[in-house]
Amino acid sequence: MKKRLIALCLVLLLLIPEMAFAGVEAYLNQQMATRSGPGTKYTEELGTLPSNTEITVTAQVETAGTVWYQVEFYKNGRWYRAYTGKKRVNAYGNIPWESVNYSSDITIASTTAYYGPGSNYAARKMEVSRNTEVRVFGVEGEWALCEYRENNKWARGYINVNHLEATAAVPVTPSPVPTQKPTATPRPTATPAPKYKEPNNILDLEKRICITYYGEEYSYAGHDEYYALLVGELPVMSYFDGVPCIRSHTYVYSGPGEHYWRRYNPGSGYAYTGTLDTNLRIYGKENGWILIRYPSDANGGYRYGWVIPAAISAANQARTPKVDFVSLPAMTTRYLDATDDPDRSIQYGGTTESAHIKVTALAFLDEERDWVYCEYKYDDGSRVYDARGFLPADGLRLLEQ
Repeated sequence: MKKRLIALCLVLLLLIPEMAFAGVEAYLNQQMATRSGPGTKYTEELGTLPSNTEITVTAQVETAGTVWYQVEFYKNGRWYRAYTGKKRVNAYGNIPWESVNYSSDITIASTTAYYGPGSNYAARKMEVSRNTEVRVFGVEGEWALCEYRENNKWARGYINVNHLEATAAVPVTPSPVPTQKPTATPRPTATPAPKYKEPNNILDLEKRICITYYGEEYSYAGHDEYYALLVGELPVMSYFDGVPCIRSHTYVYSGPGEHYWRRYNPGSGYAYTGTLDTNLRIYGKENGWILIRYPSDANGGYRYGWVIPAAISAANQARTPKVDFVSLPAMTTRYLDATDDPDRSIQYGGTTESAHIKVTALAFLDEERDWVYCEYKYDDGSRVYDARGFLPADGLRLLEQ
């Protein structure tokens, strides 16, 4: 049986803050990113939520100069808590500040972490192994808000204190958590926020600093204001490594469906996965298809494309989240040629015959933000297809909606 010294309990009760959040009325003014912790270093397996999602704000915390809200919402029959940038939320009331201090602890058994303080919240997919080192930021009843490593990212989840070596329960009288979706609270009538704010609200023209999609400062030195607006409105594609679980010779399409264009090379035929099975990246699913970066037998590089779920292992299918994309109208500012291999910039056909062609911007490829994943129309000479590919970020500008 787990034992705790009285003195140790008293010390921990002084170090670990009590967490009992009633929630503050709020609504989203745009799509909501859902990080498991307050920053881009944390997992984002829940993707984004639409702007009509009903939420409450339970806490706020500042990291690296950016304020993040912990928000609670109801999805697919379960409750969740996640973090999103303050700029995405209009909240009404006094929001408590979450502690940035933590105590170190260790799990004494393999355990399930939940998205909130109780088993009535959704469970995180990945179990927390025994002897995992965790950081405890606070305790709500018998549930500790813990931070730990999950693959190559940080994650936060609530772990029962009975599965932790040193952390003790903190008696609280929390507000009851509903067991079913509540009736929506009427929201105040307000003029909707414009999709793009005035430049001086998101751009520092003198210092050439903008606010990213995640609410963080970013230097756009060497780029123009069109690029800065892209940074402010587009997420970065996230992925996990899924090697060596890929089925060779599976058809690959440029988008999530057979109606999308499929690459054709006169020498090798239509695109399909090769026999190499290393360095596979899995980005997410959409419309029953999965976006991967896969090795190319043809040139020794990598290409990006969409495959049916059976192309990857059942285990990887289960852990594949929805893609974290937005859909923003954009226009090319010069002639651009798309690529399905931005790592080498091997191009596969023009998306534009001139400048000023409309496309849909979905996300940045990575933190470098050199390439934007876009959807557009592609004419291969026989017919016009829907297609997706990467376009240089410095050749695009967003259009107001």
